[in-house]
Amino acid sequence: MNRPIHRRDSRANPPAQDAPNAKREFSKPNMSAIPRPAIALRGIQAPYNFVPLADWVYFPPWSASASHDLPFSDGIGGTLEFTLYTESPLLVAHEQEVGEKRFIIAPDGRPMIPGSSLRGMIRNVLEIATFGKMHLIDDRHLGIRDLSGGMPAYAKAMTEKVGRAYRARAETGWLRFEQGVWKVYPCRHSRIEHDDLMTLLSPDAGREFKDFVLGKLDDSQRSAQAKYRKWEELGGKPDIRFEPGPLRDHPHSRGNLLRYSKATQIGQGKRKGRLVLTGQPSPRKHMEFLFYHTEQHPIEPSKEVMRGFLKIHEDSKDWEYWKQRHWQSGDAIPVFFIYEGDRIASLGLAQMFKLPYKLSIHDALRNSSEDHCEQGRLDFVETLFGCTQAEAQGRRGLKSRVSFGAAFSEDARFGDSVTVILNSPKPSYYPNYIRQATAANGMQLDPEAQGYTTLMDEFAELRGWKRYPGKPFHPPRCLQPSKVTSTLHPLKTGATFKGKLRFHNLKPEELGGLVWALTWNGDRNLVHQLGTGKPLGFGQVRLELDRVKLQGNDPGLPTEPAGRVLQQCGLMFCATMEQACRDQEPGGWRNSRQITTLLAMADPSIGEGRHLNQMVLDHQTRRNDFVEAKKRENFYVLEDYEP
Repeated sequence: MNRPIHRRDSRANPPAQDAPNAKREFSKPNMSAIPRPAIALRGIQAPYNFVPLADWVYFPPWSASASHDLPFSDGIGGTLEFTLYTESPLLVAHEQEVGEKRFIIAPDGRPMIPGSSLRGMIRNVLEIATFGKMHLIDDRHLGIRDLSGGMPAYAKAMTEKVGRAYRARAETGWLRFEQGVWKVYPCRHSRIEHDDLMTLLSPDAGREFKDFVLGKLDDSQRSAQAKYRKWEELGGKPDIRFEPGPLRDHPHSRGNLLRYSKATQIGQGKRKGRLVLTGQPSPRKHMEFLFYHTEQHPIEPSKEVMRGFLKIHEDSKDWEYWKQRHWQSGDAIPVFFIYEGDRIASLGLAQMFKLPYKLSIHDALRNSSEDHCEQGRLDFVETLFGCTQAEAQGRRGLKSRVSFGAAFSEDARFGDSVTVILNSPKPSYYPNYIRQATAANGMQLDPEAQGYTTLMDEFAELRGWKRYPGKPFHPPRCLQPSKVTSTLHPLKTGATFKGKLRFHNLKPEELGGLVWALTWNGDRNLVHQLGTGKPLGFGQVRLELDRVKLQGNDPGLPTEPAGRVLQQCGLMFCATMEQACRDQEPGGWRNSRQITTLLAMADPSIGEGRHLNQMVLDHQTRRNDFVEAKKRENFYVLEDYEP
């Protein structure tokens, strides 16, 4: 199929009379007058870090014979009663109302920690300690939108140089699902200023729309969906009369020029265009789009291209908005797409849309070791905690031989409530989440590296197991409630919880590993992380065993004194792991990077004085440390967490 005639054709936008609009004039905000803060980053900081991902997985030799019903000759059953001590405020929450997070309370009024929360906490430690699979992660297909300079391939894919100016490579069109396939009907487009849109509304409505779009933004205002609803609420019409201006070079930020067609004679021209609004990442964005002159012959994107588009946008509010309108009312979906040859190579919902990465999360995981996605064999934790039949890939499912009960507190007291923003780390932030070649200082890219490694690179590997290092607790600053904040109602430090776990038919090595993970091998200086607010230092807890009851499958197996038996089981666990690591880790299990990093991150004294806070992202002051860190003059990466 030939390309649509509108591609890079200046005749599609003939010269237009630049007559001033006779309606009202709205002054465009001078964003350059808002000073950018002087940023002097000295590296990337984050409240989390990573235990390195091993390039091998340990599969215990007894995994194939593990069973809940067929006893091991040396198997042990029994109970472990423990006390959980809170070393910082704790919040194991359920959300009773939007923005409010309160502790789970049992029917009898006692604060309660569900057994599933305790199980997940211990399972993660044991997965790392036993060199297990990192397979309990979603196989997500991420996308990338990055103009920071950290990923030149994105800018090259999305823009091209024309003379002294840059021009977006994206074409425009309407996406429809017809006769069982997705089709794109190409069209032409012009840009339209927000100020010009205001003239189409009443004076009060114009000011309200301007305040909504260019004012103090929260997450609810950044989506195209929110802007459409505000436009319709204020009486804005979807179709606008205008004249498309010629392709011209227009001033842009940092002295750059952008080439595009700008709409003129708004509300008076002979052309009729459909208003297309896109997301509002910051107040600096001051233009939208008018789509017009739709062609009658559609283009069918390949299944691969549509699969990437749908995967990237599966959690997108804007895609959900357009999808509902398409299915319910038959409205076509405005899209932007890139041509490669005579085919659509990619498409999205904005001019600078997210490109799908070449690798999925599991693809990068396999680059470390195929064993991480191995389903035919069980690792140490799967053998102990069980797995479903689907996880075992056709083999029988395996029932867990360990059961955590809920833990309850008799002495817990509620502390002060605090309103905070609970940031969610973005796995697409490749300086942190993807293994990078680093310089000698450990905080920047290797000078010989050709830019950052991303999921666009076939050899990319995941950084490792994400964990929140222990650190001295300092109360966070309390914010004013808003749509993006959560109010936390934690327990005070010093609360204790009593709990019990039951186990059945465990080999001594498995029981030793379980106790090693519960108590950090008896080291009272180390903590676990539990519940909500871990980035802020909440949820640091430690466990101590109280009463132990053991019963051997073989009546002749000694189970008393229980403390000595557990000590022997712990030694057998450590010896098993040392043996497993003998040919894989030169320094052995205990001295491997995985174990030393895991233990260091559990030690609050090591976290003291380290920069374990989030970097700054503030749209109002135009400060974005995440972008600054990726600039060529910095090329920062998250440093390894060393003892």
